[in-house]
Amino acid sequence: MTQEPPNPSQVDKTHYTFQHAIGSGGFGIVQHATKRTDPDMNKCFAIKSMSKASILKRKSGLVSIYTELKILASITHVFICKPVW
Repeated sequence: MTQEPPNPSQVDKTHYTFQHAIGSGGFGIVQHATKRTDPDMNKCFAIKSMSKASILKRKSGLVSIYTELKILASITHVFICKPVW
């Protein structure tokens, strides 16, 4: 029996198994993860986790994050997921 696909607004870290760190930067870390739930069970993802506190501490933190989001949202590539608003 398969599970009901999660609502994108309800997906959280518990839906993934984190393997190892791929890289880190000023605001967070990118980790290799495998999806634990349907519909993408066992698919691999790179998930970036950021600390709100560290973003807000820096003067240019929010500007950097929104710029990155804008750039990623405008790119069409097989390896980049579209943001879920």
